[in-house]
Amino acid sequence: MHRSSDEVAIQAIIFGTLGFRASLEVTEHPRSSEICSRLLPWLEQLNLGDHVEEFHREILNTPHGELPQEFETEAVWRGEAAYFLGWAIQLFDKPHHTMFIDPGVLTDDLRLLQPNVNELISSARLRPQKGDRRLLCVLPYGEESGSVWGDSNEGARIS
Repeated sequence: MHRSSDEVAIQAIIFGTLGFRASLEVTEHPRSSEICSRLLPWLEQLNLGDHVEEFHREILNTPHGELPQEFETEAVWRGEAAYFLGWAIQLFDKPHHTMFIDPGVLTDDLRLLQPNVNELISSARLRPQKGDRRLLCVLPYGEESGSVWGDSNEGARIS
């Protein structure tokens, strides 16, 4: 299935919002609770609420300090995926496969909680399919995880 640059940008913003939510859960800042409560309404105000999956909506609706470990893990991984999607629309450099993503970078570059995020969506352009097509995606499955490597010539391998 192929996605448009708009669809990829929207998913990057939603996943970035989830990653930001996860980072707020472990942040002791006086405004963390207030910021958490603004995330889903902000997405809805931008008419992106219909793109938020039910499980992710539940994560964003959970009050600060009450996020179960399962929700936090999901939100962290979605934040990591946001960076990869941002790379696909030429917003970020190629992610390093062994380093975690800085939530501050997601917040700033994905324009989270900013009114001009629609400009990011409308200006998003998918990365050309030339050059390095080799990708690494880390797949979390509870206690287990795997990696998928592939390119257009050899297909995908799971290790």
